[in-house]
Amino acid sequence: FTLMDIEENSQSQFEFFYILPFTPTSALIEFTAYSQENIDKEILERKLKKYLSNYLKSSDYQISFQETGVIPMTNKRRDSKPSNRIIPIGTAAGWTKASTG
Repeated sequence: FTLMDIEENSQSQFEFFYILPFTPTSALIEFTAYSQENIDKEILERKLKKYLSNYLKSSDYQISFQETGVIPMTNKRRDSKPSNRIIPIGTAAGWTKASTG
């Protein structure tokens, strides 16, 4: 089964946890937060650890890999090209939809 938990947040940002089990003892757990400002990595880690402790009802777990990133979510169009030989695509071209990421 796959689990997606949407967290209520008083800071007007949207957050969710996504759990994709691989085996009875391992899973991919993604924590995503949408915010107007960058969120400090330590704050994100604290929220993840709190969620894991509450969800698992234990602190007996191991995080074996972490990945972080910031995806600009905007509807502003970029019209600049770095050169005549380079054509930006994807996020660099402004093709990231703010509604879906």
